[in-house]
Amino acid sequence: MKGKLGVLITHPIQYFQPVFEELSKNSEINTKVFFGCKAGLNEYYDEEFKKRISWNSSPTSGFESKFITDQVNIGGLRGIAGCWKGIQAAREIIKWDAQNVLIFAYTPTYITAATVWLKVVGQRSLILRADATDGAFRRNKLKKLARNILLPAYYLLFDLVIPIGSESEEHYKRKGVPERKRKTALFSSNVYFFEDKIKAIKGKQPMPLGESKRKQTISYMGKLSKRKGILTLLEAIKNMTDDEIRKIKLLVVGSGELKIEIQNQLKEVKELDYEMVGFINQKEIVEYYAKSDTVVVPSIDGETWGLVVNEALQCGCRVIATDKVGASRDLLQAYPHEVIASNDASALREAINRGFLKQRYWVDDPNRYKRIPKPSDLSDTVIQWLRKSTAK
Repeated sequence: MKGKLGVLITHPIQYFQPVFEELSKNSEINTKVFFGCKAGLNEYYDEEFKKRISWNSSPTSGFESKFITDQVNIGGLRGIAGCWKGIQAAREIIKWDAQNVLIFAYTPTYITAATVWLKVVGQRSLILRADATDGAFRRNKLKKLARNILLPAYYLLFDLVIPIGSESEEHYKRKGVPERKRKTALFSSNVYFFEDKIKAIKGKQPMPLGESKRKQTISYMGKLSKRKGILTLLEAIKNMTDDEIRKIKLLVVGSGELKIEIQNQLKEVKELDYEMVGFINQKEIVEYYAKSDTVVVPSIDGETWGLVVNEALQCGCRVIATDKVGASRDLLQAYPHEVIASNDASALREAINRGFLKQRYWVDDPNRYKRIPKPSDLSDTVIQWLRKSTAK
């Protein structure tokens, strides 16, 4: 099967790095990643975190790559300029002689133009990996209409589509992608990195709840914005009885536009033990999962997936997430985890109170690592399809 696989993506993204590395390790293919720009490589201002961010990971290590432009933001990949750069990327991939191309996402125009050029001009076999669902974002009627007309036509360009989960699978089915062209591989975090960190701190985990008088630590990990549902979590806590409040500690990890409002609200809750630690980078975040008993993902606007769920599960935490979190249907259907309605403070309060487990779920669960998606799930799906298509 020895051949070349080109990968088209807008910019380096830390949780795709292990996928590209897995593909590069496979001796059956030669893989090269083509990035549209250098966004995320250096320090930048994150609008939702409301601060400058510099990720302490290496999103371009372990595989061969090429940058189509030296731009440091994605804005230059949109509009007419993005179309031209997309054609440039397609030409580079064709010049490199990749017969198969794995494409991430369907926007911005950089991706769209490159896809059309690769299929129509280059006659390449195309694989799509996009976190598309029907309920992830609120759209006006005009955008919904355009999406419903254009996406089915766009999906016809692909020989294989790899949904990220059940909701994504249903989206592609509704848009007319036949079953023979769909193969799901659940969205994955960098489990290898997390597992190494977990092993390093395994001796530091909290005592089981049944063996001590310590409080249950309820954690929120993410951007402090309305759509992430942090205010619903605060409402649930404020509605607790004094006795319920004395049994918990709240850990808020993240930053964003609601930081001051959240601080003020927490100060009003008498006897609440809480800690706001701000933004924590990738290499340190495992330590905060290790301090957590229950991680709450209370999103009120659609999340295509929600990698916090993957990370929390790998670290052995109980997870409470809303039905707006894409990962809920695929990863949280078994005890002790719970899926609740979004924007429902009463349901969230009850779910938290059900979390006083006699034994902490943490790293000693023998099935913990087996249950979570891995980067190899996606790379194996791609390799298996390439084998079959080559054998025809």
